Amino acid sequence: MSEQKKPAKLSHLQQIDNIYFRMAIVANGVIAIVWTVQMWLRSYHRWHKKHPAQWFRPQLPKVITVWVIGDEPQTPYLYHLMAAYHVRFFRFSYQWTIQDNHVGLTLQLLINPSMYDQVDSILFNGANGLWEVQSKTGTLRHVQFRPHDQVGQERQQQAQRPAQPARKPTKAKLGKSYQRG
Repeated sequence: MSEQKKPAKLSHLQQIDNIYFRMAIVANGVIAIVWTVQMWLRSYHRWHKKHPAQWFRPQLPKVITVWVIGDEPQTPYLYHLMAAYHVRFFRFSYQWTIQDNHVGLTLQLLINPSMYDQVDSILFNGANGLWEVQSKTGTLRHVQFRPHDQVGQERQQQAQRPAQPARKPTKAKLGKSYQRG
């Protein structure tokens, strides 16, 4: 006889959490508007430095949906991963859901549209089986991005390399000395 698994159910606390999450969506909507305006202002300042004579066209943030697996999800690890890459995001909504007979927390993160592909790749490649990223086709998941801390360490190592010794000037056939370089 084959043993069938019991269908996964949300606990009473998770159901109550879902009710609170649904009530908080109104407040999160207001905060998301403020976050979007701040994102636009930062983008405008970067744009204006490079293109002072052109119009700035603000874009709405994109949403990445992440399903964090387990009753006690690893969301702090997810947030630390995003912080390591200096990604600004807004946690728009949460909801306990059941997928493939497993309980998990579904998060919707608002992200600057210019960083969407990078964030999708970071979350997809850094999952280690702790979460799944639902995204659109055509993203850059095959590209491996490095945390800013690693990039900074590599630059420091390059700066700390000993300088090459200066080459001695050589004499030309006509009697003038010159520096080869």
